[in-house]
Amino acid sequence: MVPTRDGLSRVGGAEVLVDGHAHLLDPGSPFSEHMNGDPDLLLHMLDDAGFDRAVVFAVAPHVSNDFVADACRQHPDRFVGFASVDPNARVYSDPLLAATQLEDLLTRFPFKGLKLHPRIQGFSISDPRHTAFFQRVVALGLPVLIDCISQPRSLVPLADNLPFEVDRLLRAVPGLKIILAHMGGHRVLDAYCVALAHPHVYLDLSWVIHLYQGSSVEQDIKFVVKKLAPMRRIVFGTDFPIFNREKTLPIRYSRDLCMNMFTEIELDQGEVAGIMGDTIADLLGLH
Repeated sequence: MVPTRDGLSRVGGAEVLVDGHAHLLDPGSPFSEHMNGDPDLLLHMLDDAGFDRAVVFAVAPHVSNDFVADACRQHPDRFVGFASVDPNARVYSDPLLAATQLEDLLTRFPFKGLKLHPRIQGFSISDPRHTAFFQRVVALGLPVLIDCISQPRSLVPLADNLPFEVDRLLRAVPGLKIILAHMGGHRVLDAYCVALAHPHVYLDLSWVIHLYQGSSVEQDIKFVVKKLAPMRRIVFGTDFPIFNREKTLPIRYSRDLCMNMFTEIELDQGEVAGIMGDTIADLLGLH
């Protein structure tokens, strides 16, 4: 049972409270060496924070689609799955093979979206070799969550994983619906411009509130959230099981950081409701 929402329904009024960015880690994943992404732990944290559901991702080839699909089958009222494939042309002689793999995954489990991680999977968002792949994704009707934050350990040049690369992609494939993870990182104002230029771009709040606390970027985040919240273009997420000093950050902590920010920038109840669940629920058809 999902517990009382700990005051969130009174504050935000969301029909459904959703962590829009969470990772499940199977025991064979290299990420499991440093983080605990066990489904039961995520369920516990969702309950503790009063959340109804979480959007959970595979990350090809490091976190298997089957593992995520199995968790979603076991908890269909709590987990919403995003598939992952590797569109990298250096891996596949035919980039459309990744689209075929995605179509096959959808015949086996009704994933609600696609997760791509360019800096880990080693491809550039706007590489024209991937245009046909993204056109197939549009035909499948799937939104795409793209990791978009600069980090030192990257398989592609840092400049290849910035928000303006998403703008280039959308000019080639205008029908694509994209969730920009981590609000574009320190380039959050660039992500804001991309969202203004393209009506189906959403920014998620995962990790950035913790990462940029006390910096000028924190002020940029507040500015962008204030501007885009009325347009229903901001999505709450935690990046579970992101860790800090070897201790997993509770979802409640991420929730409270965001709620405090919403109060500071004076969002109204409807805007908070959109961020905390209604926007992602509308996008994925969860109502």
